[in-house]
This record gives sequence, structure tokens and C-alpha cells, in this order.
Amino acid sequence: MTQRIRLFADPDAIAAALALAAAPAWRPSWNIAPGREVLAVLRDSHGGRGARALRWGLDPAPGSFNQAAETIDTEPAWRQGRRCLIVTDGYYEWRPGPEPPYAVARMKRRLCVLAGLWAEEGGSIAACTIVTVPANELMSTINARMPAILSEADWPAWLGETPATPDRARAVLKPYPSDDMMLWPVDKRVNDTANDDAALCGPLSPTTRVHA
Repeated sequence: MTQRIRLFADPDAIAAALALAAAPAWRPSWNIAPGREVLAVLRDSHGGRGARALRWGLDPAPGSFNQAAETIDTEPAWRQGRRCLIVTDGYYEWRPGPEPPYAVARMKRRLCVLAGLWAEEGGSIAACTIVTVPANELMSTINARMPAILSEADWPAWLGETPATPDRARAVLKPYPSDDMMLWPVDKRVNDTANDDAALCGPLSPTTRVHA
């Protein structure tokens, strides 16, 4: 399961990359856990793109912060969920045992945009989940699953901006190519959600090898 993400990109850069009308109000974070806010891009009432902070996971439903792509049409919590993009600079993964955590990113440190579903949860509160898919070759060394990272070309289909059948929209939910990803071990300080600083995603040591 994807349990931790990060987003520290400049809001103006986010707006330019996602074709938003205005820069989102977003405070950088290097350690976002379920239950906290993430930055999501949704279709607005005019069919354009708007950014909104959503709580990651339904409250108090356990495990609602991830949803397997294979069950998005049958899982009661998210069956009626609307599609969104969850904007990140990458995420973290853990192997079982004493090994350090790993930071994961796209090559060239480009934005790592994930497929998400969101739903209203009463009043003005809205929550979201990250859709997961089977891991690619690189990530399978750590976890059997990974978030559904979407290439720029797939954003319109997932958001419903271009005509697409439900099957076409779900077709973008696939393992992201290993050759456009990298991972590296980081300090165990990221295990504590109270820690939130840029050093969390830095290499564990100056000689740490980045795997790609």
C-alpha cells in the first residue's frame, strides 16, 4: 500500500504543468500521511481543471486511502467516486524488516501525478483515495503493488476531459514504466509523521546509489 507521499513543488510550476487557471494554495510537505490533506486536480463546473485540497482516506474507514484498480467498480466506499489527479513529487515505500524506507520518483524529478477517486463525505468535507495497480519490475523488489502513476497523455482520459468509455478510462490504470522511475533509500525519520522537512527525501548517505 502507498502510505506516504510528498509535494514540495512550487505552486506556479504545478499550475503550469497541470494547465490550471491559477496557482493552488499549497504549503510544501515532504511527509504526507493518510488522514491529512493532499492536492487534487478535478474537473470544475465549467469542464476546466481546478485544484482542491482533499483529505486522504475516508474517516473512519480503515484502509480507505488506497483502492485497487481491479475493484474500483465494486468497493462500496469508492464505487460512486469521481475521478481526480493527485499531485505529488513522489512517494515512499517500505520493505518488511529493518531496511530503511525508500523514496520513489519519476526520472528528472518531474511531478508524479497519481490516479485518484474522490467523494463528498458530508458538509464541505471531501475525501480521496489513491488507485493502486500491480507493481512494475523496479517496484516489485519492494512491494507487490504501486500507485497508478499517470503519464501526461493519460490525464484527460482519467479526468473525463476527452470522450472515453469506462473501459478506456480504466485502461490508463497500469504499471508505470520502470525506466522512467528511480528509487533510493532514505533516513528512517520519515517513519514519524511529525517529521516534515526536505532532508527526508535526501539520499541516506553521499554514496547512496539511486536505482533506476
